Amino acid sequence: MSTEFNNIINGFVDKYSLPRKQVIGEIEKVFSSMFSRWYRMNVIVLYSDSSLEAFGYSKTAGCYAQREFDLQKAKPRGWETIKRIIERKT
Repeated sequence: MSTEFNNIINGFVDKYSLPRKQVIGEIEKVFSSMFSRWYRMNVIVLYSDSSLEAFGYSKTAGCYAQREFDLQKAKPRGWETIKRIIERKT
């Protein structure tokens, strides 16, 4: 997945002459929003060490519990959809 992710980042940087940090920030926002809807909990997605890391937070018995998602196993589908969403936001 990290190769696909880096290809997407590089594609946006080259195509739109955007700073790499801005592209990464938009991708993090898109994934955070998508996963929050899919998993029905607050999900934060961060770029680290050339890959994405996702953490979900849900309230259980009055306390917040953290859940880490393995994005290698649950590889997100719809790269083309993600690209379109990011293109609309840039």
